[in-house]
Amino acid sequence: MRPCAQSLCSLCSLLCLLLTPGALCDVLQPKAAEEVGPPRPPQILDLTRTQLQAVPHSPPNGSVWTLILNQNRISLDESDREALRSYRGLTHLYLEHNAVTEVTAGYFTQMPRLTLLSLCGNNISRYH
Repeated sequence: MRPCAQSLCSLCSLLCLLLTPGALCDVLQPKAAEEVGPPRPPQILDLTRTQLQAVPHSPPNGSVWTLILNQNRISLDESDREALRSYRGLTHLYLEHNAVTEVTAGYFTQMPRLTLLSLCGNNISRYH
């Protein structure tokens, strides 16, 4: 894995965490309780073009409100659904240009705070 390049910036009082393509960094790795510290402010987690085939679980003690998973290889299977449940405060989910071909009714119901879902650029041929 390539060294991680992280850039933290302020955006509308949110902590914006940008990861370079191909790098998942230690932000997704569990840390010992003494390393975690106090809860972080809400975050934007951008994993665009990181060649993901599955939705990663939420970072520990993370309060990710916006998850951007554009231009990956995610198909939204049951393991992805389970991972999405770990983002308890998620309000915006971007899954543009992935490998989503079908969406099951109720797939996103476990995410009660979700107000924006973008599936643009997927070849969705079935909703059931």
